[in-house]
Amino acid sequence: LPDMAGAPGVAGGKMRAVLEQVRRKVSKEQNTVVQVQNEGPVELKMRVFVANSTEAATVRKYIAEHPDQVPAPFVVLSKNLQMAVSYDPEKIDPSIASVADRLRKQIKTHAVKVLRESIGDGECSVSTLALRGHLGALAPTEAIMGVVGKRGVRIEADPDQADPGNRYIILPVKNKPTKEERPAGDAQKPAKASKSSLPKKAVGPAAARVTAAHLQAGGQG
Repeated sequence: LPDMAGAPGVAGGKMRAVLEQVRRKVSKEQNTVVQVQNEGPVELKMRVFVANSTEAATVRKYIAEHPDQVPAPFVVLSKNLQMAVSYDPEKIDPSIASVADRLRKQIKTHAVKVLRESIGDGECSVSTLALRGHLGALAPTEAIMGVVGKRGVRIEADPDQADPGNRYIILPVKNKPTKEERPAGDAQKPAKASKSSLPKKAVGPAAARVTAAHLQAGGQG
């Protein structure tokens, strides 16, 4: 990926700074290797953003201003990957900042896993050329999301939590809350999470609550 200071149309200021941050700031969980059908492994420097974040908006703006740039420095794998977290409200309080941060990290890590597995799916027709940006910034999106969409499920949730008409990838909470994260009044140490202790249904009136997060994922060659 070239230095964004030399990219066409990036005059400087805030856009350049954000794009440079996207280019340089990489969490190890988002550096991954995908298996492309009939072609083999491809290393991707993936980024997962909340869809309404500054980073996502800046990348979208850059792509919109350079629709014909090939190879594209940024390649969109998913314009809007809808994720949801299933959790027990008696043990997890997402209004606590540390809890929200932990859930956010878990969602992003799971989003990378979903995209990696979807690209490697036998029904996914995406090519290495598309992932490397040689067919344009948006070339891989349709092929990947056609496979990802089959994993989604409809959820019953409060209107302010999620649109039940949409389909979401649901992630059960993996970690038990820390002492600081437990809801007020919960003095008991929560039991160690296990498969049997997770809710049988992703969403139920009393068993679990779902919080939806809309993510945008992109890869860099």
